[in-house]
Amino acid sequence: MAKYIGKGADISFGPSATGPWTKIPQAETIGELRSQSAQVNVTDLDSEEEEFIPGIKSPQSTACSIIWDPQNIVHQQVLDDAEAGVSQYFRIQVRNPVGSVISTAVFFGSYLDVATGPFSNTEALKLPFTLQRSGGITRS
Repeated sequence: MAKYIGKGADISFGPSATGPWTKIPQAETIGELRSQSAQVNVTDLDSEEEEFIPGIKSPQSTACSIIWDPQNIVHQQVLDDAEAGVSQYFRIQVRNPVGSVISTAVFFGSYLDVATGPFSNTEALKLPFTLQRSGGITRS
């Protein structure tokens, strides 16, 4: 069984689920894509213990970080979109060691928060941001 690391993974944004895509360069980390199902209590008077069924899924947020270049136009677009509250499609791709795409996830969302820094002599400038999904994930 093949095992992979995140090397070569990338994140992009675009106006539709099919693109065109703008890659966000210098990604440092891309967090987990997850959904959480609500528990619906269906316990009745005949139940010996509480009974639950899965309810509708709730899309969770995804934390990301890029090595920030204040002069990069795509990095500036991330900041502008976050400030303006833009909702758009995002695409995360994972590649195998030879560079072929092996997994793609597309979802609709917006920037929940964005930051810049830390500003120091010992670390690269970073732009951490959190994406809030709205709806499901299309995987291929």
